[in-house]
Amino acid sequence: MPRSLKTNRGLKILIHGYGGLGIDYAIKNVTAAYKLSKVPVIIVDWSMISSIPCYPTAFFNTWHVGQCTAILTVSLAKAGIPPNKIHVIGFSLGAHIASFASNQLQKTLGVPYHRITGLDPALPFFATLVNEWKLDPSDAPFVDVIHTSAGSFGKLEAIGHVDFYINGGAMQPNCINANYPQLCSHVMAGTYYASTIRNKKFFGYACPSILHYTLGFCSFENATGVLMGEHVDRKARGIYFVETTNPLRFRALETKT
Repeated sequence: MPRSLKTNRGLKILIHGYGGLGIDYAIKNVTAAYKLSKVPVIIVDWSMISSIPCYPTAFFNTWHVGQCTAILTVSLAKAGIPPNKIHVIGFSLGAHIASFASNQLQKTLGVPYHRITGLDPALPFFATLVNEWKLDPSDAPFVDVIHTSAGSFGKLEAIGHVDFYINGGAMQPNCINANYPQLCSHVMAGTYYASTIRNKKFFGYACPSILHYTLGFCSFENATGVLMGEHVDRKARGIYFVETTNPLRFRALETKT
């Protein structure tokens, strides 16, 4: 086992989405932030079977990548890092891969991952009521989800123990004038999450649903906020809305070499 993984800070497994690691700035942002914090990470790189332009092929490969990720995790368990010490962060299709891997671990080892974070879990081909084919709360003791392009690239409904909808969950302010606003909003899930790794800055406020929020039925005055992101309260449950006042720039974080 590499010395870098022998740490008391826990292990993160990061899983990119459609198109490959080279263009996935969501996972690039998160990876960079963890490296700055000296948190050990393993990146599941399935770029060869998720490449553009064939999304259906990438979708069908998610289950297989989940099985391979589970095999990797079994190897880690034999080396002294059990699944219940691992936090998996998946972006888009990667969020559902985390689900498939954790389900397989429960079948083989009887233990799921400690935590799964879904960064704007993919919607296309995952509009299903069957929990075994999408990320859901049964996949880990704690599943937190961040929605930034709900209803287009990302899942619309709440699918975790706690779901955070940023700026309404569908369109991010600094993406309105982008060439592809919805895609930009989708990727912003990683940018927002990455910023929470070193700073406790985004708080969500409870609201029953997107409909209630859109119609203005949710009042956040005098409400107690729940921290979103890396340091989220594991006891939090329900749907929360996060309103950002200073939109982040759409770019990958840079690390010093």
